[in-house]
Amino acid sequence: MPSGSAIHARALAPSREPAYDHATPQFPGGTNRGDMTKHSKSERERRAAESARMVEVQRAWEGSIPASVAADFAAAVRAVRERGPIAPQPDMAPGTLPRPPRPGHEPKPKKEETTSRRRY
Repeated sequence: MPSGSAIHARALAPSREPAYDHATPQFPGGTNRGDMTKHSKSERERRAAESARMVEVQRAWEGSIPASVAADFAAAVRAVRERGPIAPQPDMAPGTLPRPPRPGHEPKPKKEETTSRRRY
């Protein structure tokens, strides 16, 4: 049976395995999926049916308009998709402070540095 100091030394020895990180979720198979929303089977089926119906409606609409208009529309859509998303507009005028204080909660003015006599 090992002595008490041997058990203590073994407990303090560094482990070869990395420490378990509780912040990252562990999944079987070692995949890290992060924060993922779970949807029921019926909801997934409903969304797939909606997507299929939207494709049907879009094709029917494209078939109902003249070919020249459909070609112009497809070119416009392609140009917008190549351009990418538009940058968001600034939500406040230039030069404004990011978060002005609420009325009545203004910060205290800075104290002036005064030389004071030291107490011993």
